Amino acid sequence: APAPALLASQRLRQHSPCLRRSFFLRTGPIYSLGPPSVIPPAAPGDRDVSVQIVSGRDESLQMKSLDLGSVFNALRQRVPASQQVQAETFARIFYQRMTRDEFVQHSPDAWAALAADFLSLARMRKRGEADVRVFNATLAQQGWESPHTTIQIVNDDMPFLVDSVTMAMAEQGIAVHVLGHPVVNMTRDAEGDLLAVGDGLPESLIHMEIDRQSTDAMQGVERTIRSSLCDVRAIVADWN
Repeated sequence: APAPALLASQRLRQHSPCLRRSFFLRTGPIYSLGPPSVIPPAAPGDRDVSVQIVSGRDESLQMKSLDLGSVFNALRQRVPASQQVQAETFARIFYQRMTRDEFVQHSPDAWAALAADFLSLARMRKRGEADVRVFNATLAQQGWESPHTTIQIVNDDMPFLVDSVTMAMAEQGIAVHVLGHPVVNMTRDAEGDLLAVGDGLPESLIHMEIDRQSTDAMQGVERTIRSSLCDVRAIVADWN
C-alpha cells in the first residue's frame, strides 16, 4: 500500500490549483507584479483549476535584467551600514525576475521598503519553524502600499509550500493577485539569528497578495496558513 505521505501528496496534487507551476516556482526567484493574473478561488467540486502564476508575458521579458541601482540607493537609507550587504543581496535575489513594466508600479523607495521589511521578518527564525505574517500594508507603516492584503512567509525550503497556501486560500474563496517565491540561501546561528544572505541552507520566502481582508479575517487567514504549513511539514518529513 502507498505510504501515508505519498497518499497525502497525491491528495495535495488533486486539490491544488497551481501544482503544475510549483517546481517552476521553486527553481528560481520570481516576482510578478503589474496587471495581476488572479488565482481564482476554487469552485464547488472543482479539482483541476488551470491558472497562470506569472503575469502571462513572454518569458524572454521575464528574464531581462533590471537595473536595481535606485532600489539599492534607497535601501542604504533604510538599513544600518552593517546590514547593507545582506539587504542588497536579498533585494537582488527577490527582484531578480521583475520586469520594467512591473518596476514602474512602485517607486524605488517603495521597492526598497518592501525588501527591507521582508528581510526584517527573516532576521530571526529557528529551523523547523515558520514565520508568518498577514497585514494590510500602508505607506505610513511599511513604506509601500497595496490594495490587497499581504501574506509573507519564511520557512525551510520544501515541496508543496506554495501549493498548500494557495489551495488553502482557494478553499476559503480568497483569490491570489500577486505571488513571489524566491528561494534564498541563508546562514543562521544556533539561535536562528541571520548571519548571511546568499550562503547557507535554502529557505523559502513567499510574498502573496490576496483579496483585502478585515483585521478579524486576517487572524483567521494566518491560522489557516500556519495549519497548512504544519501539514506540509509533516507530509514531507513522513515522505523522507
